[in-house]
Amino acid sequence: MENAKIQPRRRSALQIGTTIARWLMRISGPTAFVLGVLFWTGNALTLIPVHMLAGIVLILALWTLAIVAAVSGVHRGIVALATIWGLIAMSLGQGLANRIKQIHTPVQSL
Repeated sequence: MENAKIQPRRRSALQIGTTIARWLMRISGPTAFVLGVLFWTGNALTLIPVHMLAGIVLILALWTLAIVAAVSGVHRGIVALATIWGLIAMSLGQGLANRIKQIHTPVQSL
């Protein structure tokens, strides 16, 4: 489906969805990045839940843009890349969280 064939009302909804998703990415992406750097330096560890929330919002916004792109007729490869990128980011984040729990549990029992 080409962009010109999208109905005006539907195009408006897609533009609103795109704008919201882009703003969520602009806010949550740098937030997650800055918090991640702080964690790697050993600071602000109490903000890990905020970091996780920012990451979830970032991935959901990415997937929203991927859906809008698919509906708008963007090449399937780009849509697939965005979807897979979100899955990889989510699995890396979850893997890191599990690893931290494994390290923290023995230390906590001491």
